[in-house]
Amino acid sequence: DRDDRGEAEAASKLGVWAWSSVLLGGIGAGLETMSYAARVVRPTAEGIAEAGRVVASGGLCAFPTETVYGLGANALNESAVLKIFEAKRRPLSDPLIVHVKDADDALALIELSGGKSRLAFGALTERFWPGPLTIVAEAKPHLPKCLSAGTSTLGVRCPSHPLARAFLGAAGVPVAAPSANLFGHVSPTSASHVLDDLGDLDICVLDAEEPCCQHGIESTVCGLTESSLVVYRRGAVATRDLDAALAGLGLDLTVLDKRVDVDQPQRAPGQLLTHYAPRLPAFLASLDPAAAPATPRLLGDAVVLDFGRRLAPLRSSALAYRDLAPDADAALAARGLFDALRWAENVPSAARVLIVDLSNDRSDTSILGGVADRVFRAASGNTLALACPAASAA
Repeated sequence: DRDDRGEAEAASKLGVWAWSSVLLGGIGAGLETMSYAARVVRPTAEGIAEAGRVVASGGLCAFPTETVYGLGANALNESAVLKIFEAKRRPLSDPLIVHVKDADDALALIELSGGKSRLAFGALTERFWPGPLTIVAEAKPHLPKCLSAGTSTLGVRCPSHPLARAFLGAAGVPVAAPSANLFGHVSPTSASHVLDDLGDLDICVLDAEEPCCQHGIESTVCGLTESSLVVYRRGAVATRDLDAALAGLGLDLTVLDKRVDVDQPQRAPGQLLTHYAPRLPAFLASLDPAAAPATPRLLGDAVVLDFGRRLAPLRSSALAYRDLAPDADAALAARGLFDALRWAENVPSAARVLIVDLSNDRSDTSILGGVADRVFRAASGNTLALACPAASAA
């Protein structure tokens, strides 16, 4: 232990916080001495510079943003971009979002077809960038086609987290980055989540060393044309706020709650039926007096994830229970959702996860619409109506 601490202290002076066999006690709760191929760098000037060098030289680096941790590669280097798909086991039909420092850098990557779309781009970036909004438009022809899943469009985003922005500056290139997890699994909101999924790979991980993903779910993704704005994926920016930002420009705003097949090339990520999913069977649960009563057999090995105490009558019978926001605070629920899903899949003896059904809460006015989308896909849309357990109902 003493030798391990000495090695960690020496490595930290170079900005490297942990190597494959160094004590990793600072990365999240529950991680002790573990062996990783990935290397973790601290959020120091040296660590950020090292993370940037990794990406600039064609490697992969996970980095924190205000939404989730991303797995970044040089967006202009096709072989580097393809490493993302290989590392995540991600199908090439699912496109990537490219992260940039500002709107001018984004305009070097996309084409806007006319004056109205340029005005709309300006209005959206002025209002929401840096921040959790991705704008999809026609891609410039020189970019690697694998960024766009073979379509002609590209999503661009300017993140607001200070470490993400410093990392982009150190890399000196636009950075393609989906979430830093295995494809289809729960998105990561900490360095420990990244290591849980990708720790056996030769990647760099820039660790924020503190809670950093303030929104907790991914960006809102919208497609921009000369006549319309299409919301492909609900996220941290509410639809109402998009509409307000575009007031007076005459663009039609449409929300697509799509569930596409994995083999179908997509214009935006996050549209598959199964996504953000725990490693246990998951169901959207609701209470219905007309349904069959919840049995001890069903609940005894179930983890319940609640919102606003809607499933509170199940608490005493469930194996484990957590309310994302007892007071129905949508922003609080979003911040804790992915951590709660990862906690749920690791509860000893758990056989299933019952997630509160928010299908009727796809609000256009708050982040709750994005939360509802995530839990729907985490459960693959499978629903389970239950009456209160007999003991609770008596």
